[in-house]
Amino acid sequence: MNRTAPLAAFTTLLLSVQLSPAVFAAEAAVQFIADDYPRALAQARSRNLPIFLEAWAPWCHSCRSMQAYVYTDPKLKPFAERFVWLAVDTEKPGNAATVAKFPVGAWPSMYVIDPKTETVTFRWTGSATIAQLIRFLEEARPAASGKSPAPGSGKGASLSALLE
Repeated sequence: MNRTAPLAAFTTLLLSVQLSPAVFAAEAAVQFIADDYPRALAQARSRNLPIFLEAWAPWCHSCRSMQAYVYTDPKLKPFAERFVWLAVDTEKPGNAATVAKFPVGAWPSMYVIDPKTETVTFRWTGSATIAQLIRFLEEARPAASGKSPAPGSGKGASLSALLE
């Protein structure tokens, strides 16, 4: 009996499964809801928090890099309870309605959504460093709660301002 065959089959199975590291990583600084906009919306409404939506694709290297290195950074932990975190795989047919509601022009795309109106209050297109993401979140949170005008509200955060 070949003892390595079951191990080889198990390894092949593990390598064939495509999971979002940001969603399932035990070490993630924030816990994402995977591919379930209605659930995220219900949580956001009940907790009175904006939604942070990460639109990603399995083939997107920048998306995978952010999931592995940015969303796992401990500097993000203070924001864990300030948003409802949602990761949407734009390639899954079950996410078509969410992708239609929040169209993606480039990957990754990040949105802050007001759960009351289901409108985008802040947007970032492309990858970001942890410093850029933190600045984005700091500016987006008040905009989503209506506490201050959002620079670039609905049009995307100013890249030059976020890069400073």
